[in-house]
Amino acid sequence: MKLFETSFIRFPVLIVGTTDLDRQFHSFGVAVCSNEKSKNFTFVFRALQGGAKKLDLQEINPDVLIADGSDAIHNGFQANFGEKPTIMCWTHMRRKVVKYTESIVNKTDKEDLIEDIEVLQLAQSEQMFTKASNLFIKKWNKKEPKFIEYFQNEWLNSHNGWYEDIKHLTPSTNNGLESNNRVIKDENTFRERLPLSRFKILTLEIVEKWSKSYERGLKQFHDKQTVTLDIWTNSYQWDPLIWFQEPSYVSSLLLEKSILYHLQANNFSQQMRSEGERISSIA
Repeated sequence: MKLFETSFIRFPVLIVGTTDLDRQFHSFGVAVCSNEKSKNFTFVFRALQGGAKKLDLQEINPDVLIADGSDAIHNGFQANFGEKPTIMCWTHMRRKVVKYTESIVNKTDKEDLIEDIEVLQLAQSEQMFTKASNLFIKKWNKKEPKFIEYFQNEWLNSHNGWYEDIKHLTPSTNNGLESNNRVIKDENTFRERLPLSRFKILTLEIVEKWSKSYERGLKQFHDKQTVTLDIWTNSYQWDPLIWFQEPSYVSSLLLEKSILYHLQANNFSQQMRSEGERISSIA
């Protein structure tokens, strides 16, 4: 489940939705609140559950929350759905870190430091993320102690859900939702603030338009990933170490909700050594 905050009027406007396995955003609805505290987000999520029940729809029980790191959103989500992984939008996280480095990190170190953080973000498991984070701290603690203190407090001890594989088949950013927000602004003349009465009318029109787009087949919810020709081509060209002698070198394994493809690699041990050298260089 994703939640985004914006403001077309003098109150916070919350757009709530989810993503499918093709990473396309689908809006659930719009809420207008008087504030942005935990109780407000608790109300929004509870209203979603109640609405689904009244319409005799499938119970809303998201596996994960994707947000911008707000503790109020997290608390409201947890109050309704229990303990679930919270993904910190990687784009927001990187933007905040880069801004922080502007005034505190030596200019000669900045590029290398950001590059190391980008490597951390690619971690494929919690264990890998923890080990790589320790190496990152070890490398930079003497050079940039103030930054490391900030990074540990903000991005390792609290909002640490920004690495790539914290939740399989889940986007690591809110980009799809923010793109949807821009479309709403452009198509519905929300570039200027509106009176609440006018905003209510336009919002009802927007929600109706969202619903009809599914009825008319203009938008679909994908319960499996679409593997296009471009993806296959890019996979083949991904690395010169990947090579194929026969079609049998591409094997697949049917999982519960996905298909795992295996690509035969030439000099695979050499490739893994190269990856290991890159990770160890953080230290």
